[in-house]
Amino acid sequence: MTRPLILLLSLSACLVMGCEPEPADTRLPIVDGTREMGEDAVVIIKVIGGVASCSGTFITDRVVLTAKHCVQFPDLEEALSPSLVSVGVGHDIATTTDYRARRVWATDGPFRNDGTLGTLIGKDIGLIEIAPRDGAFPDIEPIAIRRSDPEELVGQEVTFIGFGQRPDGGSGQKYKTTGTITNADPRVLYSSQNICQGDSGGPMILEGSPRTIVGVASFGQSAGCPSSRDGHNRIDTWLGLIDRAIYASGGCLPSGEETCNSIDDDCDGSFDEGCAALGDACGADDECADAQLPERFDPRGDPVTCRDVAGAMTCSRDCAPTLRSSCDAVPNAFTDTARATDGMYCARTEGCAGVCARADAGTVANGQACRTDDECLGLSCLDAGDGTPRCLQLCEGGRDHCASGEVCGATVDSCGACLPPSAVIGTRALGEPCTEPSECGSSVCTADGLVRYCSESCETLADCPEDFHCRGDACVRGPLGEVGEVCVSDDDCVGRVTCDAGVCFRECASDSDCGDETRFACVETRCEPRAATVGRSCMTDDECASGRCEDTICTRACGAAGTCPPGTQCARLDGELRCIIQTELMDETPDDGGCSVTQKTAPTSFAWALLVAAGLVVTRRGRR
Repeated sequence: MTRPLILLLSLSACLVMGCEPEPADTRLPIVDGTREMGEDAVVIIKVIGGVASCSGTFITDRVVLTAKHCVQFPDLEEALSPSLVSVGVGHDIATTTDYRARRVWATDGPFRNDGTLGTLIGKDIGLIEIAPRDGAFPDIEPIAIRRSDPEELVGQEVTFIGFGQRPDGGSGQKYKTTGTITNADPRVLYSSQNICQGDSGGPMILEGSPRTIVGVASFGQSAGCPSSRDGHNRIDTWLGLIDRAIYASGGCLPSGEETCNSIDDDCDGSFDEGCAALGDACGADDECADAQLPERFDPRGDPVTCRDVAGAMTCSRDCAPTLRSSCDAVPNAFTDTARATDGMYCARTEGCAGVCARADAGTVANGQACRTDDECLGLSCLDAGDGTPRCLQLCEGGRDHCASGEVCGATVDSCGACLPPSAVIGTRALGEPCTEPSECGSSVCTADGLVRYCSESCETLADCPEDFHCRGDACVRGPLGEVGEVCVSDDDCVGRVTCDAGVCFRECASDSDCGDETRFACVETRCEPRAATVGRSCMTDDECASGRCEDTICTRACGAAGTCPPGTQCARLDGELRCIIQTELMDETPDDGGCSVTQKTAPTSFAWALLVAAGLVVTRRGRR
């Protein structure tokens, strides 16, 4: 028996695979449908400005539901970059008002375009959060999703809307029709001859009060269009992914009284009110704020739980003692924000593991003798190898956990302390200072602005470790910079943003050209952040996105050298690690016709001359 060909009902696959367009169909898009001039919640999804297109539906004022294959190309691991996707509001592709995508989500994993789509059927769900246009979101009444099992709807009439294929073979105009759900399985709802190519991502709507979306147009089983059997991905099987996008965009879903589960159950603008905070006493996990998410979501990897900390049951979470800031805040489960915590630090348990505990920082400076963690300014008391515990930062060898100019006294993947270069012998690891390649285990010593450190060779971003990116042919510290962030070259800036006069910039004609208008504005043809980023000039704390202005420069706390943006460095100042503008760390100064290397570090509280004179045991290092 010959299996019918399964066709994706969008053009995005052709954009990548180079396939020929389908022959012109003799029927209307949304088969036997009528031209629809309204239904504003149903929109057209444009890929690369409209080279490929799909349909979609607003399910909140800023989140659009569509199909995975509309926002992810075959054989790729992840969804498309938001810069490649836009959402058109209107009824004709030629006259829509377009909104840039701010974020794009899709179900996990790649899919094939081999005619079977076995890896896509039942997983064909994508979502787009839009950015505002000229400071505003579209005035549209969204259509809610139906959350219950739709199998009981077999035989009921539903509505189909989309921008699918026209009789002349084109697409891009909105049509509407009605049909019947003929069958349902655990992954897909089926109908017959209702959708065509270009209708992918469009809604299957159950009319009523309220009207709800029960399925997303996905594929057709046929050698052409219309298909003999239409497949709509079920909504109820992906509520966690859909709700995650809603919460991440700032939306909310009322579900009853507030409980301790990391979401805003009563939609009052805050979450987990009345729950025990990090460091508070507790009796069970569900008493702690920022606890595990409800079952419909993928579990968060960093929930706050009730555990034994120093002999008392306390709301705590795992942390990294190598990063001093790892207990300063609890990340939000959905957004890039965090809930600040006071008086917490990462207490070491064993090796490089730790748990968040309550303590006030002590007064003992870095490098000075100590007995307990809470005596130290940095809340970390370690024995570097000479039998005398001192206030030192914990590090893991080869991970660039130390401040700029320091070296980790440990072999790769083992724990040690951040020390001055003179206290550690052997080859240097990633991010540690060097003057020539032979000093580095990787044999790569790269110049990064005013500083030099051991690096690795690269061709693309994927070749570099976490907190590094590829500049030229070497990995350099820091994440790729957005608009307004400091940079050294174009390679330091994300996407189509370029580096000019030490700052990542993009040209613009209006605020909407800058993407997220809540963060960026168009100032004299250049996109600028509304609050100054690290390394930019300032006069007051309020001018800085970090809320901290020092010596007329925006700064912020850092956990290690690689956590600061390009063009800056993580310096140890007055007991704190902070991102500052680069200063020269190694300087070659002529002396009587020769060359001598002198250390020129940022201000520090190390007393290393005393420690070395006292016979501090240095740690021999292995090659990376």
